[in-house]
Amino acid sequence: MNLPEFTVCGRYGEGRGTPVSLILIGDSTSLGCGADRPDQVPAALLAAALAGELGRPVDVRVEAERGATATSMQSQAETAVWAEPDVVVVMAGANDVLLPVRLHRRARRLACQIRLMRTEHCSVVVAACPDLGWGNGLYRPVRSLVRRRARRLARLQTTVALAEGARVASLSEPLCHEDPSAAHAADGFHPSPDAYARAAARLLPAVLAAAGGTAPERESPGPGELNFPASDTAEHANTLNAHFAPLGDGRVALRLRRSMRMLPDAQI
Repeated sequence: MNLPEFTVCGRYGEGRGTPVSLILIGDSTSLGCGADRPDQVPAALLAAALAGELGRPVDVRVEAERGATATSMQSQAETAVWAEPDVVVVMAGANDVLLPVRLHRRARRLACQIRLMRTEHCSVVVAACPDLGWGNGLYRPVRSLVRRRARRLARLQTTVALAEGARVASLSEPLCHEDPSAAHAADGFHPSPDAYARAAARLLPAVLAAAGGTAPERESPGPGELNFPASDTAEHANTLNAHFAPLGDGRVALRLRRSMRMLPDAQI
């Protein structure tokens, strides 16, 4: 099924100050395939909410491609570097999970791309691969296998991204399985507008922190922040609503954040 794409590049918000430059790279999820309107695309959701939180305009670009994998994203990373953005958001992994490839090699590719962007002083936020296998777009016998591979890739992505100085937002369950019929687009695989909104709400605290803002701690019971050795990252990688940040000296901070309010309509 050929899902529509929307052009959402441009300036969001009317605040004062120097605009924040935001670029999204990755696969069809970065493009928002499965959304019904431009304001439901992750780039538009993040840009509008970020502008509202910072009180500054946000210039957003999307350099993603359908079917992109960790191998094919190199050109996107290079394009992002030339644009000199303040923040780069990486949303990818599903295609790597579905291919018969070694996931640790794909994670190393991601690490190289993050290293390139960080060398040029870009703040990078990685959306760890969400749980897959809940939609009707996959045959039932392979769903459990795909889900295991997705969770493994999320652990690998989180570990290598933090090692390279990027922030990571967990998109672990229950992003897509609370109501599978409502959480997926018509093809049964890509996220629905509701799922994109939930994903953007989980990403926003990390993106806001990368852009120099602050995000509220989660209101529900539990630690506001854990501090542990980077070698223990894999153990915590699929923690719900987690925002991981590198602390240096071989340690990692795991911050539990409440979902932040997203603007009802993205204005461009």
